[in-house]
Amino acid sequence: MIKVKYLKTCVLLTVAILMGVTHTTITSNSIPPLKFFTDSIEKKIPELMVKHHVPGVSIALIDNFKVAYKNEFGVRSAQSPESINEDTIMEACSMSKLLLAHSAMKLVEEGKFELDKPLTDYLGKDYEPLFGQPQHRLITARMVLSHTSGLPNWREGGREERTVRLRFKPGTSYQYSGEGFWFLQHVIEKITNESWEKYSKRTLLSPLGMKNSEFAWNDRFKNNFSRGHDAEGKIKEQRFMRDANAAFTLYTTPNDYALFMIEMMKPQRTAKFSLGQESLDMMFTPISNLQGGDEVRGLGWKIAKTVWGKRIWHDGTNSSGFCCHNEFYPQEGRGIIWMTNSRVGGREFRKEMKSYLREIGYGQESMKNRVNK
Repeated sequence: MIKVKYLKTCVLLTVAILMGVTHTTITSNSIPPLKFFTDSIEKKIPELMVKHHVPGVSIALIDNFKVAYKNEFGVRSAQSPESINEDTIMEACSMSKLLLAHSAMKLVEEGKFELDKPLTDYLGKDYEPLFGQPQHRLITARMVLSHTSGLPNWREGGREERTVRLRFKPGTSYQYSGEGFWFLQHVIEKITNESWEKYSKRTLLSPLGMKNSEFAWNDRFKNNFSRGHDAEGKIKEQRFMRDANAAFTLYTTPNDYALFMIEMMKPQRTAKFSLGQESLDMMFTPISNLQGGDEVRGLGWKIAKTVWGKRIWHDGTNSSGFCCHNEFYPQEGRGIIWMTNSRVGGREFRKEMKSYLREIGYGQESMKNRVNK
């Protein structure tokens, strides 16, 4: 492992220590200027990277419905000196799911899809991985998007396993499920007569200007792609996800994904690909909450109550060695997204980073955190 891999990180950390990291917890509804947050973040990130063995971080902040700040820390690989830059590709992990949620809602607006119609009705047959389980015919898009479909996160044995078992009667409980989104992906592909990889690019990624984003590996990424790392910061074996899975295979950058976040909260809803306000309200209204706290879910997104209004957020990890987080505040036109090239260390980084953001007043929870229906 080469000595230069944390050069930028260590220099910034030294500066932070010499200067002394000080901040004042914000207790009022006043919002500090963007520079207050960026200065604070630039001091905190290097510290957390070293502490949790995270080789690289890429981050973007949204202010007034625009990408107002972007920065990169560390390297693309622990075995190489190349620094992360704003175009370095990482895995969006479970944040991929929100684009499928958007597309499902758009099909509803176009009259081609219904949230409460059983998904098997669109397939015209039972869903093959659930053969022999009649209750799966009850599963709807609304259940999938709110993680109440009864499906597990992933089938035992991985994708090579042909069958998956329901955990409970659809619509009666909560279980986070990537399987549900994969099921919904098959249905959307049937409705549109187009692969998810092509449909998402044509109807969302390209129109939004997400030029560094694909739902399947593209060889054009190979010269600026970050490798994933383990808990000790060591490089993991690289995998190329060549088959699109809407639940976790989005390759992107924070700058690109921020464009999607802005699309979800901007006041102007006139673009052809934009959802109407009624659809957004449905997505941002709590449906399932069996974990308490800010683990409240609408259609796709998680929701929390803050002094800035609703926080709309999601995060994700991939076993290939990536971890990410995004949150935005429609009422204020603000948001933040970061991506790390470490799974285990990235989780600890994410936990402490979220806590630190609240300490400095970024999206601070209100006294009553839970969002009521």
